[in-house]
Amino acid sequence: MQQSIFLTIATLFISLISFGQPPVDVWQVQTPSNPMNCTNTTVTVTGWNDATNYTLQTITHSYGNDTIWIEIPYQSPQIVLGALTSWSHTISLGNVPYGNWTIAARGYLGGTWQSEAYGWLPVGACCPSSIPQFEFVEDTVCANSPITVTNSSLGNNLSYLWEYEGGTSTATTPTFSIAEPGTYGVTLTVTGDTCIDSLVKEIEILAQPEVSLGNDTTVCDGDTMVLTLPAGNDYLWSNGSTSFFNSISTVGSLSVTVTNDDGCERSDTIAVTSILPTISVDLGSDKVVCPEGGVTLNAGIGGSTYAWSNGDSSQIITVNQEGSVSVTVTEAGSCDGADEVQIDWYDVDVAEILLAADSCGERLIHLDPNSHDVVSWSDASADTAMLATIPGYYSVIATDNNGCESTDSKWVNIVENPIIDLGADTFLCGEETILLTTGVSGDHIWKDGSKGISFTITKRGTYTVSVTDQNGCTGADTIKVSDCLAINEVNSEVIILFPNPALSYLSVVGASNESYQIVDGAGRNLSSGYFNGESISVENLESGVYFLKFIGETTRIESFIKN
Repeated sequence: MQQSIFLTIATLFISLISFGQPPVDVWQVQTPSNPMNCTNTTVTVTGWNDATNYTLQTITHSYGNDTIWIEIPYQSPQIVLGALTSWSHTISLGNVPYGNWTIAARGYLGGTWQSEAYGWLPVGACCPSSIPQFEFVEDTVCANSPITVTNSSLGNNLSYLWEYEGGTSTATTPTFSIAEPGTYGVTLTVTGDTCIDSLVKEIEILAQPEVSLGNDTTVCDGDTMVLTLPAGNDYLWSNGSTSFFNSISTVGSLSVTVTNDDGCERSDTIAVTSILPTISVDLGSDKVVCPEGGVTLNAGIGGSTYAWSNGDSSQIITVNQEGSVSVTVTEAGSCDGADEVQIDWYDVDVAEILLAADSCGERLIHLDPNSHDVVSWSDASADTAMLATIPGYYSVIATDNNGCESTDSKWVNIVENPIIDLGADTFLCGEETILLTTGVSGDHIWKDGSKGISFTITKRGTYTVSVTDQNGCTGADTIKVSDCLAINEVNSEVIILFPNPALSYLSVVGASNESYQIVDGAGRNLSSGYFNGESISVENLESGVYFLKFIGETTRIESFIKN
């Protein structure tokens, strides 16, 4: 015991030299001189704190291989009352198994290690006829690797129960494994003739390296499958490579063994079961098209599903916008095929209606033949140019040199010829005269070469006038004047017709109960009837000069004008 205390003081002294005075100073571990109490073994740990108001937390202990660790945690308040304060704690270790143990007491402040002290505890056998003793062949073992022990237990007629992570065994020297890395206790309980005793020892399980090449798979024809593992380990592939990556492109298998820094190994294998054909997809070359003209894309007939980048799922689609368009084609038993095409729009050369110089009564409109072709004018014609004869809006649909359509519309002004109207052909009766006037301004030239806006007709004939206005445009008209009638039986008796000119009806003064005819200037009978004093209808006659002929004891004729 004196040797134990001396070693403890020496250890603590060295600790103080190295680190200075700690706030929680574990000074001494006192162990019982004859620890044969198989029910409860206690040890006493003493020390000093640098403050009076540190708070002791829960003291715990645990078993390692041949070492019992005692953890003494203190917590510091926000305001520390500094003063050197001694403490002493007695810790119950329970039933300590047979053997020579090292007691390691460690002090902590706020979860941080401060100091430690040691003591030694030789424990005699609680049950002389059943003394458990064993050692691990290796204290550290890779996960899932065999763990073997040497059993040196003492006693008579012994039976064994091994308890370890994930299982138990009653063999004398079992072999077992633990799957997960960590530190685990292995308990051996020995039963002899008269009593039972147990011993716990810890073993460290080391992590195995992570290695997963994935499930067996297929490879697309012409492709290579790259296998990549985490770097930082040692690798040995079945093809001799020692890199952390490898590749496979043919039917067959490839395996790898990975060794980590702890020397733990793990292996995996992947197989390529078949080489699959890849669906051929060809959307053609990149395209430049007219805006909103639409491009039809065909992904081919090799697939059962089609996934386009614009969300369509048909084999054939029409695209009406610029940009990149791609498709992935899928078919069972084949590798997906894909292709992409870029669609751009032409800059449209917009059509513009060009106007020829003004001309009287008409104007030529056209497009630039070097830049546009006419599809149709507003009159549905497709000629290179169109002759406009009345003022108004005219439009055209045309294509530029890229075949892109555009439209244009323009107001076209027409300088019109003066409109000349001398009236309908007429008749000249007896000594009558007819005064012709055009009603428009401009330079007048009549058939006989005379000028002026009026002309007097005194005999039958054909009379023509042309008028040139201030724009230099000319209009003309012709009127034919015939003799009144070739009838010589006109009676001197007078009849009066009114209104004259007439619109719908003629009233007659100087005739009654007589037959009548309405004839034109050529003597043709246009209608006839019996006049009994009522008005005569001329509503169905066209505008012009006519004659009303009464046939009685004498024949009387009077002319009238129908408006």
